[in-house]
Amino acid sequence: MNGKVVVITGGNRGIGKATVEKFAAEKATVVFNSSKYDEKAEKFSEEMKNAYSTEVLYIPCDVRIESEIDNMIKTTIEKFSRIDILVNNSGKAFMGKLIDTSLEDYEECIKINLTGPFLFMKKVVPLMQKNKWGRIINITSGTTVKIQPASSVYMAAKEWAKPFN
Repeated sequence: MNGKVVVITGGNRGIGKATVEKFAAEKATVVFNSSKYDEKAEKFSEEMKNAYSTEVLYIPCDVRIESEIDNMIKTTIEKFSRIDILVNNSGKAFMGKLIDTSLEDYEECIKINLTGPFLFMKKVVPLMQKNKWGRIINITSGTTVKIQPASSVYMAAKEWAKPFN
């Protein structure tokens, strides 16, 4: 991974944070986000830089907002000239019965779990095509293969990524 530029959405905790650390340990240049400024994410970025002697850049970016996605991609390109690997990891589980789910919760679930990754891919694929190399990894959920009660909206939003894996 030495020399590869990796963008990881939702890299501030859980699977995303572990993914940031794994790519940093492999000497990739890593760019990751959280939906709003997070002091812990900034500190984590510095820890990864120091631990693995590689570039690790934290950028606040709400994946529900196209202009923030544009800014994250633009900042990455300006600083590192390319994006080799995109890991769409951002996600938010919405648990509750369908009949109790508000339209606002539904729309937020779709924006975070479906629209954000779609926009990242749409904007990054032409850059990868230009460089004649790239990889996209979409993190889905176990709920797409094992039905979980009270998670119908979340399951629907995460199901889309399976054909891309």
